Amino acid sequence: MLTCTFVRELNSSKTAASQKLWKVEQDDAIDYRVTSAVVVFCIAETMVFPSTADGEITDYTELEGSAQGDLDHEAAIARHVEALRSAP
Repeated sequence: MLTCTFVRELNSSKTAASQKLWKVEQDDAIDYRVTSAVVVFCIAETMVFPSTADGEITDYTELEGSAQGDLDHEAAIARHVEALRSAP
């Protein structure tokens, strides 16, 4: 079973991005993800990153679900969860 739950909005003085923390549970594993929405060089993008339970990003390599063209946290995490569901 795969579930994704919104945890909280993140506030950081380190970035101008809007960020949200998500808890992803699959079978016995619990992972956390941060969605980060920002406009860079006039291009809107929402990225998904792995994180700790406190919302600290652990790797800045964008995960599946990241996309340019919108600032939609919910759409990005939904794409990420769908990619996890489709993974072998």
